[in-house]
Amino acid sequence: MKIYNDSRHTVNQEICFLMKEIAKRKTQYAGHLMRGSCSEQAINILEGKYEGKTIKGRPRRTWLEDIEDWTGIENYGELKRTAEDREKWRQLVTANLRLEDGT
Repeated sequence: MKIYNDSRHTVNQEICFLMKEIAKRKTQYAGHLMRGSCSEQAINILEGKYEGKTIKGRPRRTWLEDIEDWTGIENYGELKRTAEDREKWRQLVTANLRLEDGT
């Protein structure tokens, strides 16, 4: 089966939309968690503090590292203060979410 450029373009657009939607939802939920509206277990998952055996090789990328990259805020304290201001966080999520492709 031959795949034509127009179908590839459509698939790429769908993938890009899904990646943006996942990033948006993860960032929104992270703001909810950082405001203290959840259990401590959820905070530990966000911060990457989980128990168990450590695996060999390159460390896994944490959820918090993704949020820091997408928002452009590198400091966890500043990220948490921004999340406490709901309007500022909402604006950050909707308008300024940066993804790896630069959009």
